[in-house]
Amino acid sequence: AEPAPPWQGASADRAELAAARRAIPGLIGPEPVPVDEIVRRCQLSLSAVTAVLLEIELAGLIESLPGNRVVRLNP
Repeated sequence: AEPAPPWQGASADRAELAAARRAIPGLIGPEPVPVDEIVRRCQLSLSAVTAVLLEIELAGLIESLPGNRVVRLNP
């Protein structure tokens, strides 16, 4: 078998993205949380976590802050 191109190995697969979508919202509250802490707590890849954080931010539910932190926005 041929090795996968490097960009495929670095990206999150569908199962990992689904797991990240389930886990991440519960880890973000009204206090800023470092993205590294979210990665550590949900034990998923940085690429999956950042992809889901971007989705949540585009939906207007969280805000990215300086220092690679995120915070939940008030509804």
